[in-house]
Amino acid sequence: MGTMAPLVSIIILTCNESDLTRECVRSIADHTPEDYELVFVDNGSTDGTVAYLRTIPDAKLILNRSNRGFAAGCNQGIVAASGTYICLLNNDTVVSDGWLTRMLAWFEKNPRIGIVGPRTNYAAGSQRVDAVPYRTMDEMREFAKEWAGEHAGDGFYPYRLIGFCMVMHRSLIDRVGGLDETFYPGTYEDDDLCLRARINGNILWVAQDVFIHHHGSRTFRSKQFREDADFPGNAERFARKWGLKITGPELFSQGYDSSAIVDRELPFRTERHYAPLRPAGYRDRVRAASALTVALVAPDYFPLPPPKYGGIERVVYTLTEELARLGHDVYLYAPRGSRANATVIPFEHNGYDMSRIPELMSRTLPAEVEVIHDHTQLSVVGREKPATPTVSSIHNPLYNPVQTPVYLSRRQMDIYGKGEGEFVYNGIELSDYPLQTMKQDYLLYMGAILPYKGVHYALEVAERTGRKLIMAGPTYNMDYYRSEIVPAMQRNPNIQFVGEVGGSERLELFRNAECLLFPTLCEEPFGLVMIEAMACGTPPLCFPNGAVPEVMGGFPELVCRTTGEMTRKVAKAAYPPPEQLRAYVENHFSAAIMAQRYLAIYRRLLAQSRQG
Repeated sequence: MGTMAPLVSIIILTCNESDLTRECVRSIADHTPEDYELVFVDNGSTDGTVAYLRTIPDAKLILNRSNRGFAAGCNQGIVAASGTYICLLNNDTVVSDGWLTRMLAWFEKNPRIGIVGPRTNYAAGSQRVDAVPYRTMDEMREFAKEWAGEHAGDGFYPYRLIGFCMVMHRSLIDRVGGLDETFYPGTYEDDDLCLRARINGNILWVAQDVFIHHHGSRTFRSKQFREDADFPGNAERFARKWGLKITGPELFSQGYDSSAIVDRELPFRTERHYAPLRPAGYRDRVRAASALTVALVAPDYFPLPPPKYGGIERVVYTLTEELARLGHDVYLYAPRGSRANATVIPFEHNGYDMSRIPELMSRTLPAEVEVIHDHTQLSVVGREKPATPTVSSIHNPLYNPVQTPVYLSRRQMDIYGKGEGEFVYNGIELSDYPLQTMKQDYLLYMGAILPYKGVHYALEVAERTGRKLIMAGPTYNMDYYRSEIVPAMQRNPNIQFVGEVGGSERLELFRNAECLLFPTLCEEPFGLVMIEAMACGTPPLCFPNGAVPEVMGGFPELVCRTTGEMTRKVAKAAYPPPEQLRAYVENHFSAAIMAQRYLAIYRRLLAQSRQG
């Protein structure tokens, strides 16, 4: 079982039946060579299941105090999962040799496949193999081996797949969402997911060459599920949702024409077909009377949190997490693949086309949203002047004609807002940036490789001091890279370019650098890397452009007017203590401070709108 970036996240719901869960887990360990992680969601077990789950190394465990039902539990697992592929697997199944290998292979054979399921002994519809000959699990494994050989490479289209074992690529979840939690405690949520996948243009597939054993709805037959069950109600809900002119009992007995529903529903529409995913504990939170419901709108460049470069995305993610921590309800409009402690509503478009965001929001904005907070570069939502009070953070050095602009610094507000509007400094979550007091012998440039970022001056300082310089960031201007960066590396082995970095690699570069060089030449609205470096105890040496002197107000000695001055300060290496740098960030640029200042603006805007 892998511990980092698993290929597959196997999500297993439990609600008692610990013996079955043990058998299922043993079969996975014995027959799954792929890199995988186990994600368990327990729906209030009382029979020792949780104690057993705690003994499984590296497994993720989500504990619900009561039975959340199949759909909600699966959604919790999906949010917690890290895999490229998602496998929803019942705890009353026993997998066989090569099961996952062959199911995953179908995605390579046909990119249109959205969900793959196996054959089994117990399931409704076309996945069932009647009259299986085995009586024991040893005999089952032999049967499954023979079955796989007889049906090697075979598969077929079903009109639906049953939820006891479903494998899908994470990109499908990003597009259609999770399972519809209104189908509580279970039944019809798998039918519903299959319909939405097909409406999205994907096909369903049964891997004829895979057989797994299914003990058969053991959890659903338990006393707790029988008490909670609303199977007739779920049938009624399914019929109403998909416009079927039959009753629930008629649906249960007669079935339905899934292809007719798909044809009628095309094309996929987010407001109609997307099922939002919410993090574990979302409904357990006690919502204070003063809590707000806010919709944050991210740019359409990178998913949240950004895997590598993405300063705006990093700020939006941090604000989302802090608002949720404070008990507010957050809807996050962001690119597909975004994950946060919020209800994520993904953009429908691929690539960069901010003009499509307002129209999506006009169709999908939940009625309970009280404030919209637009973080797109051009304030495309704020420019539309929606009826819902809207705050627009101006992340670039420009003026956007919006009703409530919020700049990132006083300098930016004075220059581009002509002194009108408000400003809120960016903030970071300090726990994401551990302090490092022992530094290594290198200088760091962290940012885009662009002329106006002054990368050539960082090179000059490094060469004049004879120091090692590590440069990290995306190369948005290849001509500049070839004319400035490549020659410098060729003539000086101490110059190193590591490209765009993210995660722990990015953090370690910040933490271990002797100092950060930030020789920006533009009218910087803020300069997030400065506070990221200081949080790690790393001093930034900066040019005094844009908001730099304002952000570095606590350490004016680190602001340099020329490369000569920057060179002398690198050579002297008389920096403030790392602890002081971190304390400065904590006192001025924390996520908590940023969130509280935005909340004050939200509430003031709400009060004004209510007064008419």
